[in-house]
Amino acid sequence: MVFYEVGKRLVLRTLGDQTTRYLEPFLRGVMRVWYAGRVHYYPCCGAHLRYLVSNGDLYPSCGSGRRQRLQWLYLSREHNFFEQDFAVLDISPVRHFQHFCLNRTDLKYVSIDLIMPWSMARADLTATPFADESFRVMLCSRSGTH
Repeated sequence: MVFYEVGKRLVLRTLGDQTTRYLEPFLRGVMRVWYAGRVHYYPCCGAHLRYLVSNGDLYPSCGSGRRQRLQWLYLSREHNFFEQDFAVLDISPVRHFQHFCLNRTDLKYVSIDLIMPWSMARADLTATPFADESFRVMLCSRSGTH
């Protein structure tokens, strides 16, 4: 577990924030191999890991946390989210979830945020640039800035 925290600080100091963000898919792949095992299964990225980082609060293979795992399980078990096609507005998106949704051809997915650089549009939740009833589902797992 110390490897993750030390490695993260070292990479950020050496490469800087912009380069690290660009290289993140590669770095997550390295982490997935490093932590590979059969003890824990993470449904969002399909990773099998031998242990988790920060007492289960962080999945090193995709960078998501406990909240995102619970959101994924809730959407898949309670609402068949991954088997339907509809329009989704994701407020303050999580990267791995956004990546998954964008790869689905049957889903109209849009993400907004004021700060996150990977969001598709810069917008405030109180004044979105979309018409009323444009989306069937709105997801919001973290919105401290809205």
